[in-house]
Amino acid sequence: MTSRFPPIVVGVDGSGPAAAAAGAAAEEARRRLLPLRLVRVLPGSQASEPGPSPRQPVQLGPRRAAVTELTALRRSLAHHLPGGRIGAAIATGPPVWVLLREAASAELLVLGASGADHPGPHVGAVTSAVAQRSPCPVLVVPPGPPAPAAAPVVVVVDGGPGTQRLLSAAVLQASTRSTCLDVVPWSCAADDAPPDLTTLLRDVARTHPAVSVRLRDPVGPDPAALTGAARGAALLVVGRRDQEGTPDSPAVRPVLAAAPTSVLVVPLAPTTVTGPAPIRALHVPVVQS
Repeated sequence: MTSRFPPIVVGVDGSGPAAAAAGAAAEEARRRLLPLRLVRVLPGSQASEPGPSPRQPVQLGPRRAAVTELTALRRSLAHHLPGGRIGAAIATGPPVWVLLREAASAELLVLGASGADHPGPHVGAVTSAVAQRSPCPVLVVPPGPPAPAAAPVVVVVDGGPGTQRLLSAAVLQASTRSTCLDVVPWSCAADDAPPDLTTLLRDVARTHPAVSVRLRDPVGPDPAALTGAARGAALLVVGRRDQEGTPDSPAVRPVLAAAPTSVLVVPLAPTTVTGPAPIRALHVPVVQS
């Protein structure tokens, strides 16, 4: 799919959680007026091996099944984006690296919390690895029904580098969902004073007057307290900080494992996708029917 607007990309693998993630991605695309791209990764080389050569054919059996699956999924999502663009592609290669490469040109990457690689209520290995390394924000969707439309967006803020970027992502979510934004101060140590967010929140209220912003009680480093603050929320927004010499941000994997709702993981600094070797995944566009 060619577009001058970066797409909302969703990774699908035929599992129920991936289908739920596709629905959430379609809603994100509808709210943001962006194209949607479905990506199905077929088994390929391991992460320690180079990607497949473009001259190597994809196995026809899995490929045909994937085309059928993507075509049906695209049709089921058409009501979310009437007149909108839904593209689809099949790629071969290690799923983590293929999805990270997709994320490099995406506005948002959406994944199910678990999938075919790790069925069950816990966060899957692919989802966890991608969320911790993606250059774009990653929305992780848990199994189960979506939260009520009026539920707030909750963002956890430590006041460190990248806080403005984190708040911008959170207020965008609150604005497009037509709900309020709850801001929870977070400290990386139990004896640290919570960050002073007065000026930042005043700026948010000034630039986004339609979004109601509420300051909540601070929480400490315990992941249970952090995810408890998101109970009843439509979305929990957390930052991911990869730079050395900067304050820690909440650990991504424990948050994903314990969160009672969808989680948006926002990289707080530019991230470069690097792998053990160049990966040349073979993309096969799904022809619009």
